[in-house]
Amino acid sequence: MAEDEKLFELFTESCLEQLRGIEAAVLDLETAGASAFRTKVEAVFRAAHTIKGDAGALGLPPCPPCATPWNRSWPRPGTACCPSPRA
Repeated sequence: MAEDEKLFELFTESCLEQLRGIEAAVLDLETAGASAFRTKVEAVFRAAHTIKGDAGALGLPPCPPCATPWNRSWPRPGTACCPSPRA
């Protein structure tokens, strides 16, 4: 039981760290130039998928019901809203 509690504590700390990163990236989007926009959006996706993956590794309920609509609302790199830097 103590091991489970320690894993959950580590998961919680990781989630908070990822959420701080998401918050910082979203706030930076307001002032980010076109070259940094894609990087910020990708950082948000990476952090969200880290949380989702960590939750799955611990056997917690999946979060696609909340993550999927959120993922769809963000511009994808390479689209008109978030052009690829190589485009």
